[in-house]
Amino acid sequence: MKRSALKNLRLYPHFKLTNEKFPRLLVTRKIENDDAEYFGAFLPKSGARVLLGFVNKMFRLRSCEIDIEKGLPFPCPMFYRKRCLAPCVKNICDEEEYREMAGLLRLFLANERAELKRILSEKILECSTAIDFENAAKWRDLLFEIETLWNDKRAKFWLDSAIDTWEIIIEDPNIIFNLVTQRGRKILGSRSFHFEKSKSESIGKSVEKVFLNFYKIYVPKEIRVLKDFESRKTIAGKLRRRFGKNVQLFVQYDLTPTTKKGLRRNKFDSNLEKISNKQNFRDIQKHIKKTIKLKRIPKRIEAFDVGHILGQNVVAAKVVWEDGKFLRSENEVWSFGEMSERQAITEAVRARFHDGKDLPQLILIDGGKTQMKAALQGVSEFKTRESKMISAVKPKGKHDKISHFLDEELQRIEFVNEDTFFFLTNLRDKSHDLANQNHADTRDTNHFYELAMLLPDFSEEERRSFIQKLGSIKRLKEARLKELETAFDSKVAKRIYREIRKEKDPRLGDSRRIIPIRFDAIEGNAEDLQPIGSVGAQWTRQRLREQI
Repeated sequence: MKRSALKNLRLYPHFKLTNEKFPRLLVTRKIENDDAEYFGAFLPKSGARVLLGFVNKMFRLRSCEIDIEKGLPFPCPMFYRKRCLAPCVKNICDEEEYREMAGLLRLFLANERAELKRILSEKILECSTAIDFENAAKWRDLLFEIETLWNDKRAKFWLDSAIDTWEIIIEDPNIIFNLVTQRGRKILGSRSFHFEKSKSESIGKSVEKVFLNFYKIYVPKEIRVLKDFESRKTIAGKLRRRFGKNVQLFVQYDLTPTTKKGLRRNKFDSNLEKISNKQNFRDIQKHIKKTIKLKRIPKRIEAFDVGHILGQNVVAAKVVWEDGKFLRSENEVWSFGEMSERQAITEAVRARFHDGKDLPQLILIDGGKTQMKAALQGVSEFKTRESKMISAVKPKGKHDKISHFLDEELQRIEFVNEDTFFFLTNLRDKSHDLANQNHADTRDTNHFYELAMLLPDFSEEERRSFIQKLGSIKRLKEARLKELETAFDSKVAKRIYREIRKEKDPRLGDSRRIIPIRFDAIEGNAEDLQPIGSVGAQWTRQRLREQI
C-alpha cells in the first residue's frame, strides 16, 4: 500500500488550531504534521458546520491570514459582525486576551466540560466581585450558550459514544474499506477507501496501516469488523496505547438493519463519487473552444460580477476555475465605494489585466450588452490580449437564471451541450454570490467605518460611547463645541471637535476594509464544510481601491 495513498486519506471532519501567535481555527479532513492542534472527529457533516458556526460566533478567533504584527487602523467587517476579536487592532484586543479565548476554545473542542465550566464560573465571580459587570455578563453569556449546546440532544457532534463498523473487501490486488459510523439507529457518516495492496504486504498489515492512519486523534466507543483478520488484536493494542484507554475492536457477524442501510448507502455514494470524479471536463472545454472559436482549450476561466444597491458600496468579484476545480485562493474582490456598475466592471477587469499573472483563456461577465461593453473597455489598452470574453444574460425580471450568452461582437452564442451551459451558469453563480456577500458585509458595516474615519485617533470603545450619548453619527458631526462639552468632559469634547474638523490623513486609505477570510484548511479537502449560523466563507485575494 502506497504511503501517499494513506497520507491523502479523506478523514471525517476535524478542527485545526494553528500554531501561530494569534491562532486560527480551521476545519479539515486531513491531519498534517505541522505542529497544529487537531480536534475531532465531528459528525454528522451538517453538525460539523453548525459547530464551526457556533465557535466562530462565541469564541471569535480570526479567520484571516493577514500579518497581525503590522496592525491595522480599523478592524474588518468580521469584528463588527461579532465574529472576530480583532487582534489586528491593538487597542481592541491584545495578545493576552486573544490567547485566553483560544485556550477556552481548546477546552471546548477537547470536550473538557468540567474544566471549561470551572474556569468560566471563576471568571464570572471574579468580574462580579470587581464590580466589572460588563465582563461578568460577557463570560456569563458565553457559559450559558455553551451549556445550552451541551444540553441540546441534537448537538452530539463528538464521536466518543459512536460505533464504527468496517467492511473489508479483498479484490486482488485491491482492498476496499467501507466504513459506517452510527449512534444507536442514527447513521452519522460513512467512508469508502480503495487501495492497491503491495504484493509483499499481508492483508493484516494493510488493514493495520489504514486503521492507525484513520484513528489519529480520536477513537469511538466501539470498532467493529465484519470479518476477522490476523492483526486485529495488534491494532487494538496499539490504539489502546495511543489513547490510553481500552479500545474495543471485535468481530460482528450479525449486522443490524441500521448498519446494513449504512453500507448500502456507502456503496451508492462511493459509486456516485467515482462517476463524478470521472466527469470529463475536457469535453466541456473542447465544446467551449469550438463554440467560441478559441485558439486553444480554455484551461483557466474567470468569472466577474458586481454587487451594489443604486451604486452604493459597490463591490466587484472574480472567481477562478482551472482544469476541473475552483481555485478559491485566487478569487479576488475589489471595493469601489460609490461607482456605477459599468465603471466597476471596467475597473475590475482592467486591474486584473494589469496584474498580468496567469491570465485566463476565457472571461465570463455577468450581464448583457452594457456589461460586456464595460468589460471590453477595461481591456481596450491591452492590444495583444489572448483572453476572450463572453457574457451571461439574465431573462428580464429573473436575476437567478441565465437565458443565453453573448460574444464580444454582442452576438448570441448557442451552447448545444447542456453540460457546458450548466457549467458556465454555475461559474457565473459563484461570482454573483461572492460579489453579493462582500457587498452585504460592506453595506451592513459601513456606518462603523464612517465613525472610524471621523474619529481615527479614538479607540473603538470610545467611539461607540460617543454615539450612545449623542444618538447618531449625523448629530455628532453637526454638534457644536458647547453641545459636546455638555455631553462629555471638556478635554474630550475639544478633542472630538478638533478630530471631526481636521483634514484626514490620506494614508489611512479607504476604511471599508474587506479582509480575506477562510474557514477550511488549504488542501484539507474541506471546502464544503463552511459554517452554518455565521457569515458565509469565501477565501479571496482582496484588492482595496483607496477613496478619501
